Amino acid sequence: MILRFLVIAALAASASVHAASGPKQVGLNASGAFFGIYREQGLSGAAVAIRSCYDKANSGEAYLYCLAMDTQAKRMDEGVAKRLNAEPSAYFSDAEYGQRVSVMQRWYRDANQRSYAMNAMMDGVDAGLEAELARIQP
Repeated sequence: MILRFLVIAALAASASVHAASGPKQVGLNASGAFFGIYREQGLSGAAVAIRSCYDKANSGEAYLYCLAMDTQAKRMDEGVAKRLNAEPSAYFSDAEYGQRVSVMQRWYRDANQRSYAMNAMMDGVDAGLEAELARIQP
């Protein structure tokens, strides 16, 4: 029930911030949503939320939001797997993640526009990670 609420809240928030705030803010907002879900439901809960986000994405900005959550989750999954000397989750494998990234071409047909959106989103994702680290470190 909590996961369903968090997914709905994340999607509702994403719909209102995408167009007006730009790709960097989208990445930052999505990172905050990811870490909130991760704290409550772990990586498996985040994967469910990300899949649901992609299923409902109906614009480039919405898809970018999902991709930003996905990127943060992939980073987390790789870090946890490395520490446990285990394989990353199949959902976050380079091949599967790469397929989801490639869908950006549907929304951002111009390569320069797509590159700008991805780079700015990554700036937001990095800022979101920094904010999360600052939140948990004394």
